Amino acid sequence: MTTCTAAATFTPAVEWGESAPFGDHTTPTLPLHVAQAWWLLTNTPAPDPLPLVPRGYRWEVSLSDLPTRDAEQVSRWFSHVKDWWRTTDPSQRETGALTRRIAVEYRETASSHNRSDLGTLFPDLELLPGVGDVLSAVTAAQPDWSVVDSVCRLRGGSLTRTSDTVTLVTLPTPLATLVPPSLGGMAMLGHHQRLLHLTLNHAAWRSRRSRRLTRVQVEVVDRWPDPRDLPSTV
Repeated sequence: MTTCTAAATFTPAVEWGESAPFGDHTTPTLPLHVAQAWWLLTNTPAPDPLPLVPRGYRWEVSLSDLPTRDAEQVSRWFSHVKDWWRTTDPSQRETGALTRRIAVEYRETASSHNRSDLGTLFPDLELLPGVGDVLSAVTAAQPDWSVVDSVCRLRGGSLTRTSDTVTLVTLPTPLATLVPPSLGGMAMLGHHQRLLHLTLNHAAWRSRRSRRLTRVQVEVVDRWPDPRDLPSTV
């Protein structure tokens, strides 16, 4: 197995934050992130626009609406990925290729015509192990940053003060956790690590906890077999 050490990055082809509508299951599809990983790791241009089909709260790529060659390539890739995850020893998977993606992102709306905060996410965030107490601490009016930093480090995360008012908190989320759909849902094929990024702003006028939380991102690191070791898919 060839080692691919650099983690490639891609962003969603659709706007997350609103769930995909439930759709029928008559169209042959495969997960969007699996197809994107193939195009990214093989430096192959993805069809534009992508033919997307809703599957519950996620989007998938419609194989019947892809160009024939693309459909054949990503289908073979999907089959190999499933076999690799099912049959490869976990220690051997460590040499696989990595991709990083933002699976879910929410930002506050602060325009003069439309202002909304992220308060509705608090109940779901608090369901994640180890997140509730950190969220409570960092959205307080005057957090004890040294204590919060220590807690984040103990949980494998980090705290970064980017200015006097802006703070970024990163926490890993166990893959086995029951994650609400609003935060990306259950772990999918290829998932290696999931990171929760919280951006806080403690400007004086932000008098409520929900107003101090300005952005929520769920980043997923996926691990794949190296396409160069799978000549049948090229």
